[in-house]
Formats: sequence, C-alpha cells, structure tokens
Amino acid sequence: MANNNSSDQKRTLGEHAIVMGASMAGLLSARILSDYFKKVTVIERDKLNDRAENRKGQPQAGHGHGILPSGMAILDRYFPGLGDAVHESGGVMADLGSSFIWHVLGGYRKPFESGLLITLASRAHLEWQIRRRLLEIPNVRLLDEHQAVGMVKSDEHAGVGGVRLVNLNGEHSETELRAELVVDALGRESATPKWLGAMGFGVPELNSVNIDFGCASRIYERREGDLGGASMLVINPGPTPNLRCGLIFPIEGERWVVTLAGWNGDHPPADDTGFMDYARSLPAPDLHDTILDREPLNQIGVFKVREVRRYRYEKMAQPPDGFLAVGDAVCSFDPTLGQGMATAVMQADVIDKIIRQHDSIKGIGKDFFASTGKIVDVPWKLSIGLDFQFPGTKGKKPFGIDLINAYFDRVQKATHRDVVVHSAFLQVMNMTEPPTSLFKPGIVWRSLLGRKI
Repeated sequence: MANNNSSDQKRTLGEHAIVMGASMAGLLSARILSDYFKKVTVIERDKLNDRAENRKGQPQAGHGHGILPSGMAILDRYFPGLGDAVHESGGVMADLGSSFIWHVLGGYRKPFESGLLITLASRAHLEWQIRRRLLEIPNVRLLDEHQAVGMVKSDEHAGVGGVRLVNLNGEHSETELRAELVVDALGRESATPKWLGAMGFGVPELNSVNIDFGCASRIYERREGDLGGASMLVINPGPTPNLRCGLIFPIEGERWVVTLAGWNGDHPPADDTGFMDYARSLPAPDLHDTILDREPLNQIGVFKVREVRRYRYEKMAQPPDGFLAVGDAVCSFDPTLGQGMATAVMQADVIDKIIRQHDSIKGIGKDFFASTGKIVDVPWKLSIGLDFQFPGTKGKKPFGIDLINAYFDRVQKATHRDVVVHSAFLQVMNMTEPPTSLFKPGIVWRSLLGRKI
C-alpha cells in the first residue's frame, strides 16, 4: 500500500487510535492514522462482508450518490488508483458541465466541457472499494458487529482515553478499549456530544434547521440511448410552490438509481402508483419519461431527514485532548446538494495536516476543529440558504438570506444561457471557490442584466 507521507515526515504519534464508524469519513480517517499510530481499530456496528452491499446503519446508501472531484482527488491521494478501480468496475466518471441534463427554475443549464469529473457509483460499492484497500494495511483492524456505547477519560482525566463497546454478536457484555486518540465518524445520529457532556467536557453548540425532507429511490436497467446519452439527470425543485426534485444516477452493473425527493413534508410515496405520479409531477418530464415503461429491479427504499445539524466543536473553549469528529457526526447537510462526502473527506484530510504540526496529542483537537470549522462553514451556509427558499423550513434564518436567495435565483437562470456563470456555479458546488465568487462584478453583470462581457 502506497504511503502518503515521505519517510522524513512519518513518525509514530502513539500506540493506538480508534475510529468509531466505518463511514466514508471513518475509513479515510483510519487510513491517515495508520501512518502515525502503531495500531488503528475501526469499530462498526454493522456486519461488513467483503463485498459491496447496503447496510442497516447507512439508511441513505440505496439512494443516488456522487463524489465531487475535490473529494475524489483526496481519496485517490491516500488510496492510489481508487478512482480508476471504481470506473473499471462499472462506476461512471462524468463531466459536471457537459454530461448532465440539469433542469432548474424553468430551464436547462447550458452544457459545456468543465473538466470537473464527478464519480458516480453506488455508495456501497464505493465504500467497499475503499474498505478493502484499508484492511490491506497491516496495522489496521476492523471490529464489525461491535457498537460504541460511550467513551472513557484518559489516565490524566484531561481528555478522551478510549471507548466503551459492546460485541453485538456475543453476550452483549460491555468492554473497554483504550487509545490515545478517538475519532467520531458515527454519522448524523452520533451520541458523542451527550457522552462528552456526561464526562464533564461540555457539549458543543448545536445549530439545526428543520427541513422535513424525504426521498424514495429504486433501481432500473440502464439502456444505451437513455437520457440522450447523458450520464445523469437532475431536476431541481421550483419555482415555489413546487418543492419536488428528481435525480437519475448511473451505478455499476449498467443500472440507474432513480431518486425522488421533497421538502417540508411533501415526500414521495413508497408505492408503485404513487412513485410514478410523483415523478410525473416534477417540474420537467425527463425522469418520468425515462422510466415510464420500464420494470424496476428492486423495491422502493425510503430515507427521511427531519433536520440538518451542525455541531460547533470549533467554538468549544477547549475540546478534550484525544478526541476528533468528522463527517455527519459534525455536520449533516441537505442530501440533495451532493457535498456531504466531499466535505467529509476534506475534514479527514485535515487530520494529516494537523498531526504534522504537533509533536503529541495535546492541542490537536483545538487546531483540528478550527480548521475543519472553516471547511464546513461554506457548504453549511449554502445548504441552509437553499433550504430557506422553501416556506416551511424552520430554524434561525441567516440575516439577509432572502435577498441572497433572490440573487441566487438569477444566477441559476443565467446558467441556462451563459457558460461563464455556469462554470462559476460549478466551482462553488465543487468547493474550489467560495460562494462569494458568485458576487464578482462580471458574474453579477451577467446574472442580473443578461450581458456577456
């Protein structure tokens, strides 16, 4: 397995690190920590077989997934050849600008070659490709069918020193596993903030927005000529009162994942007739027409998100030493924006950068959360800003968001005709440019006045 660090950079920081959760963020965190700890243990509640399959602890896995170029570049750095392997095994690499049919606010974005290649595959397949590579590393072990039920203090009582866990395949007796560093990658339902509070370390501030989002997905055969040869279809909601969207994603095995979604309680039904009626009601007919006379290959799967959450670990006066958190355990986004996986791997990548700046575990958490807080800030603001376009969204509304959303609608409509604006939008979506880049004079001019300069 290729090592990300050169020999003069790699050093042993400790004996043992634990990662709670075999999520995308957890797998990458374990890969990075394997360079700095003599032993790394990944604790996962589900049974993980050596194949691609959906699992109970990942209810969103059966729905459409794609990883943005910014995220795939990081994964390829730690797992060389991963992107090629996913592609060769049936995944699709598609240009964000030219390979999508993308309907938004009454029109289709104008296509162009962006050079930004998104990786499209099932979540189960992508994670399996990563997991099998991770477990080839000699000092990494997996404890599947084990559930973390709490954490323990370090010997000095100044930080976290291990995990309390239960073997779900045994007598369910609780045991303790000690480590110098514990990483929370347990996802949006992580109980770690409560555990920290019970241990006397304080609870991170929570920001939440109620979006009452629900989606339903099923798989269909992918045929030559579908979507006119395009790789993917996105139908955005709007204009209000239409709060429904639809997506068609390619996955391995020459199949489509078809996902319908809605906000503010307007969820797609889980029965055949209701699913097709919901597809027919979308703002554009492309999705419905593609699956109209096609037999589905599985039952409808449903996933719901009542609220999106962000834990502000970076605002804690002193996060406990020996503890980090990544991915949805820190911030869960609106699932339709496609930035969750990329943001998660960006956070994990910071572990490597921060460890290189420290000679011991002490102080790593504070610097880590300060850095990842900045990474999360951009997609979080973009996500909740878009959610507040819908009248039933509940939570603390950011100041000036209605005005920003009105301008953003003009930007979206400008992408129907202007590839410069479309390109600027895709750079923001890929997190290679901040949302403020859409307020550059040239983009404002093109968006508000319909002029090209």
